[in-house]
Amino acid sequence: GKISMYQHPEMADNREWGAIVTIETIDGNKCKKRVDLAKGKVIRPMSNDELLDKFRTCARFSLKESEIELAINLLQRFEELEDISELCNVLMGTD
Repeated sequence: GKISMYQHPEMADNREWGAIVTIETIDGNKCKKRVDLAKGKVIRPMSNDELLDKFRTCARFSLKESEIELAINLLQRFEELEDISELCNVLMGTD
């Protein structure tokens, strides 16, 4: 399959990470979806599960699974932590 990415003219002034995605199948059928406001903005927040999934996905580039889960645990208790050095150490990874 062929994938093309470009800034759609209708989205040129969109500063909210919106997008228009068009999928064209081999037989020529098209499916188009427009989202003007990216998920995660204040007026379109992510659920807690979506936020955790996104954190895990991004953190996998630099942390081990055990470090990710420990970081999540510490971040969820952030306001209760007397010392954030353990959190900082976990987020720096072991490699």
